[in-house]
Amino acid sequence: MDATRGRKTHLPMRSRLVMGILAGAAVLATAAPSRADDAVVKRDAQARFEEGIARVKGGDYEGARVSFKQAYAVLRKPEILWNLALAEQKSGHVVDAITHFKQVQREVPAGPDRASAAKHVTDLLPLTAHIDVVAPSGMQVSLDGTALGVAPLGDTLDVEVGRHHI
Repeated sequence: MDATRGRKTHLPMRSRLVMGILAGAAVLATAAPSRADDAVVKRDAQARFEEGIARVKGGDYEGARVSFKQAYAVLRKPEILWNLALAEQKSGHVVDAITHFKQVQREVPAGPDRASAAKHVTDLLPLTAHIDVVAPSGMQVSLDGTALGVAPLGDTLDVEVGRHHI
């Protein structure tokens, strides 16, 4: 509505067409960098994975662990998770390795990788301590200052041997 004259104003057909094209171009222009940024992030994550493989070959398991962790945060591929768990085991991050091998067991279809992950968990569990949390239902549970969720947790907590604050 034209507020000064109390009547509707109409744009000529050509103007409406141009405005529609410009609006569509604006949407595409803002969406394209997002897809391009996604591609760059995925390419960088793949480079981190390959860097992790090279570090394993060089015996740098701690460096490989960091590279695989960065790659998995973006790509979420089972083979990256598997390599992350192995690097954690080799670099002495036993609790993290158990957590990720258990995740492999849950996420990878039945087969040799799943069975191998179960074997790793069985071999690593004796190297850690375990806490069975019994708390009133609905109570917030934390371990060493990190929130774990609301009771009941359902699973026993695998922890490094030593003192912990629940």
